[in-house]
Amino acid sequence: MAAKKTIMFPIVFPTTGDAEEQHQENAAAAAAEEHQAAGEEEIAGKPKEIITKIDSLSNNILEEILSRIHTKTVVGSKILSKPWFSMVDHPVFALTHFSRQPVSPLLVFTDKSVRNSTRIMHLIEGQTVSDLDPSFSKSYKLTSRFDVSNLATLYFPGINNDDVATTSATAAAVTSRFAPVNSIVVSCEGIVCWALYHSHSSVRIFLSNPITSDCFVLDPPPNESDAVYVFIGLGFVPRTKKFELLRMSRTGAKNSAKVAPWVSEVFTLGVPDPHWRQVGVATLQLDLARTVSEVIYVNGLLYWRYIGDSSICSFDFNTRVFQYIRIPQMNLILADAIRDYFDSKTMSMGVLANSLCVSLFSIEDGHVSLWVLETNRINGVDVDQLIPWSKVCDMDSHTTSMDYTRMISCRGNYKPIKYLDSGEILMHDWRETFIIYEPITGRERVFRALEQSSRDEMRTYLHVQVVPHVPCLLQFKDAFSM
Repeated sequence: MAAKKTIMFPIVFPTTGDAEEQHQENAAAAAAEEHQAAGEEEIAGKPKEIITKIDSLSNNILEEILSRIHTKTVVGSKILSKPWFSMVDHPVFALTHFSRQPVSPLLVFTDKSVRNSTRIMHLIEGQTVSDLDPSFSKSYKLTSRFDVSNLATLYFPGINNDDVATTSATAAAVTSRFAPVNSIVVSCEGIVCWALYHSHSSVRIFLSNPITSDCFVLDPPPNESDAVYVFIGLGFVPRTKKFELLRMSRTGAKNSAKVAPWVSEVFTLGVPDPHWRQVGVATLQLDLARTVSEVIYVNGLLYWRYIGDSSICSFDFNTRVFQYIRIPQMNLILADAIRDYFDSKTMSMGVLANSLCVSLFSIEDGHVSLWVLETNRINGVDVDQLIPWSKVCDMDSHTTSMDYTRMISCRGNYKPIKYLDSGEILMHDWRETFIIYEPITGRERVFRALEQSSRDEMRTYLHVQVVPHVPCLLQFKDAFSM
């Protein structure tokens, strides 16, 4: 009988390294199975969505997002689809977007002609240093250009065009006396306004929304021959939600023995029968028929001042109160001796935190101080009393020089525009140059807001004005019917 053969199989015990390799292989196999299963689901038409598509967002969420984005980006989004165009073009969205937009500097270039209504405007958006200073991003991504061409053929809505047709023959017959003309651009609730001579004593008032390209022109009707009118600017009445033009008038100008006091007159836009009407009297015996140096609208009030004057006039559109505001006491004795020098070199009006802010430059030591007007405390204050101002900061100017009179002069005007997100203060220096000032460290950052090609083109425009402006998507037909 044959003996059975026993076959012995070797038993191999895995080492620690082999166990780890086996574990990795098992994990890889499991991952492969999951990947295959996911692929089978995709093949079966059941893809697993991880990122939510923007089309799946509700209109309320989209409006909430877009209302917080820069105006340039929102306007560009209108071309994406018809639903987006309808949403952005709706008046309700326009008002929501406007309420959430910060102030932005609007550079206005003009050739200083008393008859040319053309304005080249550059809106510079952004709330951070990297948004504004092109040395960070090497681009001007948030700068928009608007060309407001000559408006000689446009009419103003709500007025009989036969009465105010803007032809040369009709305009020459208009005898309104605005002396002198105020051509300074004023921004109010997204609309910019300015006035120009047309022919002889005729003055036209221009309104434009650079975002929507809406433009209108108003020729005032003939006025009494013994009256003097000084156009100031555009304002908004929060109580009635109406836009109004403001001018100061005085009758009996030719008869010095019977000269009446200056009165405030407004022209309400968007009403059935628009006309100039008296709303207040300036009780102060002041000569308001002078060249206006600066005009700015801030939170329901219009502020302006005259060349050589160290005080500010104000008009409250809600209360109809005209006031004369003294600036903080700084070099006023010296300023009275050199009034013209004071106006052009030492003071500028701007905006900070939705309040009037003035920058005062000392011609003695070259430092600049910023002051904010406390508007809640000016009502009822007499002209001889010191209006309450709060000092924001003191800074040393780095753009000073000494002129032939051996007085320190400043290259720019340090016009305050707004606070940035990190607490810096944005100010205008001169032409297209701006300054970002850090109050804590005292450092200044100087940058140019326009690219080289635009700067070369703008050299032909002699006059440059910077206007604190809040861009608005609301069209005139909706703005004037609120």
